[in-house]
Amino acid sequence: MSKKIKINDTVEVIAGDFKGQSGKVQEIDRKKSRLRVEGVKSGKKKTLKPNRMNPQGALIDRHEYIHISNVKVLVSEDISSGDNA
Repeated sequence: MSKKIKINDTVEVIAGDFKGQSGKVQEIDRKKSRLRVEGVKSGKKKTLKPNRMNPQGALIDRHEYIHISNVKVLVSEDISSGDNA
């Protein structure tokens, strides 16, 4: 993979329905070349099976994956985290 995007980098969506929105990277799937960006493409996942947290089952809000080619890095975590002077 040629892009060096890491978790907590600030990225902007440059293509698709969410063009112009920006946020921090939450998760990266390198095999499928996809990532989750905070505040972009929010969706709901239906959980059918009850568990301890939700005894009757529930809907979970989460951010969906977008393709890595549809984003550009605005602020990298390496650059903004420290001074080398």
